[in-house]
Amino acid sequence: MGRSIDARNIFWINVFTVVAFSGRSIWQQSILSNYVYLVADNNASIVGFLTGILGLSQVLSSVPTGVLGDILPKHYLLRVSAVITLGAIAVNVYAVHNGSLQALAVAMTLWGISWGIAYTTTEALFASSVAGGQRSKFMTRKQTLLQLSTCLGPIVAGGMFVYLGNTWTTEDCAIVLIVGNLVCLPLCFILFRMREEKKKEDEKGEEVQEVGNFLNEESFETKSEDEKSRRVVLTMSNRKIALAIALADLLSGLASGMSIRYFPVFFLDDVMLSPLVVQILYLLSSLGCVVCSVTNQRLSHKYGRSETTIASKWVGISFMILMIQSQTWWNSPKWVISTLYVLRTSFMNSSKALTKSQLMDVVDPKHRAKWSILESVNAFSWSGSAAIGGLLVESYSLIFNFYVTATMQFVATLPLFLLWGLPSEERQSVFESEGDLGAPLLGEDDKDDNRGRDDRGRDDDKMP
Repeated sequence: MGRSIDARNIFWINVFTVVAFSGRSIWQQSILSNYVYLVADNNASIVGFLTGILGLSQVLSSVPTGVLGDILPKHYLLRVSAVITLGAIAVNVYAVHNGSLQALAVAMTLWGISWGIAYTTTEALFASSVAGGQRSKFMTRKQTLLQLSTCLGPIVAGGMFVYLGNTWTTEDCAIVLIVGNLVCLPLCFILFRMREEKKKEDEKGEEVQEVGNFLNEESFETKSEDEKSRRVVLTMSNRKIALAIALADLLSGLASGMSIRYFPVFFLDDVMLSPLVVQILYLLSSLGCVVCSVTNQRLSHKYGRSETTIASKWVGISFMILMIQSQTWWNSPKWVISTLYVLRTSFMNSSKALTKSQLMDVVDPKHRAKWSILESVNAFSWSGSAAIGGLLVESYSLIFNFYVTATMQFVATLPLFLLWGLPSEERQSVFESEGDLGAPLLGEDDKDDNRGRDDRGRDDDKMP
């Protein structure tokens, strides 16, 4: 029988997504950059340095996590992350309360380690919990949930700024940062609720069956009627697909990171928007991502996941160029620049579920945690490459940095052309046996065991 959906883990991972990205959107989305910018006396390079610490520690911790995640039970790693999360919150609150950039650097390091462990592990666990043939649907739902969660940040921060006077001050930013960190406290409990079930003994050492590239096969036959599960060797063709997606996502994340932390500074210094207006822009961007993500998922059934991803990113890049031109050459009104930013962000960030599901269709599940490192690098390389963006801002200007970002984002779409023309329909991975794809209810673990469920089903995120 085929792999079923692990509803328990999916539920808690979705809860984790809601709480984590709700809290982060309050303190990290736009407030952190401007807080550091103001405390550092308008020094943009410090913004890049501190947010770069967050990204670098994220990436460095995700590498051993990806290796250990394929050896140890994943819930052990999640419990370690819960303890580190508690420490990150405590140090962050202390740093902001005392206006200490040194302590804030320590807090960013702890947050990076915490996210590196938690994000890499939960993405791999989510991959194990979703049945083949349905990945883009489940991942689009998860991505939609993530984007809706990020709406809470602008709403809470905007309301607080209105109450505090709607001006950019270090004191007001500090209050919002502290509230956002406190919202993340439930993560320490949630990370203890997930659990990776042990594989049955009779599933170990199964014979490897080589069948070629699954993209050209309609079905796969078991060796015998009594065989309970199958594994298929990852073909060279599938490796090329995985590497192309991983490279595209990595380049895109690095490119976005050069600018993502400087949009708040751009709105503060160049466009001169109030805190409330900035929060409204971030709110609209999150809602726009939801609409575009759902639309892209539907379009991918007709045109293909890679083709839809390329088109969406090119539209986003075009809006980025128009936004830059509107500010520097055309002297456009603030509402025009703001609208172009919302459109740019909505299209650029709406295809993650497509590339993620496509990668998961070709990755050997026994290496799932390692490939989840890529997801961690992509999601948080925004912070890591912010240091490079800071150097460009200090040496040239914000606008120059934005132009470099747009160019790199275009280059990041080129590897996806290698996947042009692949079948648009999704199917069950070659690493999963065919059968029932229905989701068991909570508490039906014994049933799954009796039905010979294969826990090594395919899937993963977009990172090697």
